[in-house]
Amino acid sequence: MNIMEERLEFTTDTTVATQLSDLIILVVGTPSLPTGEANLTYIEKATSDVAIAMNDHKVIAIMVSVETNHRIQGVLKRPILIDGRNMFCSEE
Repeated sequence: MNIMEERLEFTTDTTVATQLSDLIILVVGTPSLPTGEANLTYIEKATSDVAIAMNDHKVIAIMVSVETNHRIQGVLKRPILIDGRNMFCSEE
C-alpha cells in the first residue's frame, strides 16, 4: 500500500534518495576482517555518499555500536561542516 501510494520507495541511487528524503535509513553489511573486527568500509562509504549528496537537513538512522558511531560521526562531519550543516548521532 505505501509503495502504491508513493510514500515508500527503494533505490540504489544515493544522490536521488538523499535529496528526496527527510529520513535516510542506512542498512549496510559490516563483514568481519581477518582480525575479527568489523569491516566498516561499506558503512563509511554509504555515510560519506549521503553526506555529500545532502541538500538540506536530514535525519540519518544507522544502527551501529557506540564505537562505530563515533567513527561514523567523523565521516559525516567532514562534508557537512563544509556546507554549514548540522548533524546528530545518537548512541545505541
